[in-house]
Amino acid sequence: MQRRYRAITGLSQTAVRQIDRANAAATMLRDGLDWRTVVETLRYFDQAHLAHALRRYVGCTARELQAGHLAAMSFLYKTHPGPGS
Repeated sequence: MQRRYRAITGLSQTAVRQIDRANAAATMLRDGLDWRTVVETLRYFDQAHLAHALRRYVGCTARELQAGHLAAMSFLYKTHPGPGS
């Protein structure tokens, strides 16, 4: 089953879960939650673990996400409906 999943998506199931978790963390940080809450909620080991995942999968830091320096991040899907949805 794992080989079939990887053949279809090009990624392992573990990689997809890590990407989803990093995207959820990015969304939470952009919504104004602090890193401690994100680490506890998404069960990262510590701040360094969260920071590494954000740099690897999202391409920015928690501080950049919270400050809103990134105008648009097209690869982040909506986790909740926005205005007009």
